Amino acid sequence: MNVTCHPDTTFASHDHADRGRFMLSGAGRNWALQDSRPHESSQTNLVLIDGEGEGYFAPPARWLGTSETAKASLASCDMTYPYSWQWHKEAATWSPTDTRLQFPHYAALKEKVDELAGQKWEYDPSPGVVAYYANYLKGNPLMWDEDSWVVRRPHNPVRYAYRTAGIVRGAHPYALVVDDLEKDGKAHVYDWIMQLPEDVVLAAQRRQGGVLDITLAEQKGPRRLLLRFFQAGSGEQPQSATVEHFSTAYKLMSLPTQAGTMFRLNVPWRGVDYRGRVLLYAYREGDELPVSQWDAAVGRATVEWAGQRDVLVFTGQADGRAELSVERNGSVIATSR
Repeated sequence: MNVTCHPDTTFASHDHADRGRFMLSGAGRNWALQDSRPHESSQTNLVLIDGEGEGYFAPPARWLGTSETAKASLASCDMTYPYSWQWHKEAATWSPTDTRLQFPHYAALKEKVDELAGQKWEYDPSPGVVAYYANYLKGNPLMWDEDSWVVRRPHNPVRYAYRTAGIVRGAHPYALVVDDLEKDGKAHVYDWIMQLPEDVVLAAQRRQGGVLDITLAEQKGPRRLLLRFFQAGSGEQPQSATVEHFSTAYKLMSLPTQAGTMFRLNVPWRGVDYRGRVLLYAYREGDELPVSQWDAAVGRATVEWAGQRDVLVFTGQADGRAELSVERNGSVIATSR
């Protein structure tokens, strides 16, 4: 599993709206992808709120820390800022009549300046950004073209957006993705999305005891991925999952607009907040699958195979985030930060 947070971003260029996204491989193949070209949140592995994700360009997220032991690796990221704000190059604040746009050097920029005219952008005041640009601009700002002090505007304001993800090791290793999001105290549709390889299909889904099991399968071969949703929060149970095939177009820097077909798993939920607790287990057809019990009232799940029994405890914190601890044989083997 690979998890990306990007806490150190200082300018708007060559980047994706993907703070907190994950990629996953298991049983010798890829399951959750991240394409190198598309840049919107809808084209990566995040949670959309009424179809909207993080701002593009995305400002930095906040790194909450890593928990690393011999039996587990967990990483936590606060994505509140990139959901709530959008960045752009400083040229977004230029007037369409700016004299610099008369020069051939800026000919390609003029169309973008015209498009952004009248929008309310401001210089980003984040301490890390201020520290980066304070001396950066002491020389002649013109030498930096449109890439001087980065500017921001509101995008998709949320009260909070957190993700913890990682791997739990053992005789039966598995991955976890834990999400806590709330937009504004009102009900919204939260879509948990995961980009898929073209040859992966939705083979089955089953709901039992407050748990939603989704099975993905490769079209030719015995490898499978179990996604087990232990869901909690002030909303409905997850609605039926779908694998969506959609055409998407994207433009990267000076390249022509490109188009392609993408494939993604979508697991929707409607509620005031989103509490995603997802276990991902790669296996081969015929292997033993884990048995689970889920107690939503206390945020506690068991995951059990012959010879391995883990207890997942999700403890709500004052900031809206759940602290995750994993217990095995009466001992805590991992705790998120």
